Amino acid sequence: MPVWSTDMRTGRYLPTSSRTTARCLLNGMSRSAFAVKPSLCGFVAGRRVLLNDDVMTTGATVGACCKVLRNAGAAEIRVLTLARVLTSGGIRVPKIEIYTTPFCPFCHRAKALLRGKGVAFDEIDVMWRPALRLRMKERAMGRHSVPQIFVDGALIGGSDELAALDDSGELDRLLKIP
Repeated sequence: MPVWSTDMRTGRYLPTSSRTTARCLLNGMSRSAFAVKPSLCGFVAGRRVLLNDDVMTTGATVGACCKVLRNAGAAEIRVLTLARVLTSGGIRVPKIEIYTTPFCPFCHRAKALLRGKGVAFDEIDVMWRPALRLRMKERAMGRHSVPQIFVDGALIGGSDELAALDDSGELDRLLKIP
């Protein structure tokens, strides 16, 4: 497996992360703070990418990097972190993944609910990525509609199921919200 390792530099301060330098395929600044180096754009397209982040806090840095890599055509992105920040009291922050498409109103509703809870999530856009949509379908037990939401790898379902969990109070427990 070919490996390109370069320093990732942010063009501006990101309040959700420390000022450490991560190692990955990214370098420079775009409107969102990160950009794929022009010399690597052709290499990223259609490939699986392993993104290495030293410490994941809210997931905002990883999310921004993944968005840039997806826009550069990466077929799949995996994230490797050395550590994940715990909330006060030692409660582990759950990993939330949501498979979406840009024009889906149910996706927007689910993301708004999660943002309203103040939790970070990894958004996986499957609109033009058949491999990611297939992965979503496998993980979601054959369901092909979006959104499909996972908390710590467990399938929650779509927007309606997420709203029902919120209405019952169960969503706060799953998200470890006091």
